[in-house]
Amino acid sequence: MRLNGWQRLWIVASVGWMMLAGLMLAFSTPSPPWTTTHETTDRILNNPEAWLASYQAKLQHADITRAVSEAKRETIVGTDISAYLRRTNPWLIREIEGAVARVDRERMDREWRMYFVLAVPVLGIPPAFLYLMGVATAWIRRGFRSA
Repeated sequence: MRLNGWQRLWIVASVGWMMLAGLMLAFSTPSPPWTTTHETTDRILNNPEAWLASYQAKLQHADITRAVSEAKRETIVGTDISAYLRRTNPWLIREIEGAVARVDRERMDREWRMYFVLAVPVLGIPPAFLYLMGVATAWIRRGFRSA
């Protein structure tokens, strides 16, 4: 198959666009959470009211609140409650860490799905539009030549 000058220009422009857009997309990939499951669990245990809202669907709120209030009564003021609960209630820690891991995994899955939903049009639509504009321009030019 022989390519004319416009088609060659389209190939060069499309490859350039895909390289540029691909590079931009490569630097905007979804990133994992900034904190580890262990750190997030410590934050939930030390300040449950502030953190439980985002994990409420995955956790039994009453169990955590009750365990934290019991730990506050049994520990000295200013003591790290998460360390105390890690020693006394390992089932609670496992439940919280499991919920945190599920929420983080679901968030990453959502972000990757959205990333691919946006990446396909960004990479594909401009080259297709450019090719259609080239075909339309060639068709119009042929119409003026034959007249």
